[in-house]
Amino acid sequence: MAGHDVDEAADGADGLALQQDRPADLVITDLRMPAMDGCQIIRELRRSFPATKVITMSADHNEESDAREVDARRATPF
Repeated sequence: MAGHDVDEAADGADGLALQQDRPADLVITDLRMPAMDGCQIIRELRRSFPATKVITMSADHNEESDAREVDARRATPF
């Protein structure tokens, strides 16, 4: 409604393929996904699409997800 184009991907690998085909200005990603986790996606986005903004989220909360969140914060400069 606000005039934005929105694409969805089934998992991280599909999301990166989509980014290659139709680069987005903003990527919203979960930290826990099949095929590639959010940290891997962020690292690849930083390498190949450094201007793309990234928002991460996760409904998962445990020690492992907390560690992934720390990794994601380190991979995503603010």
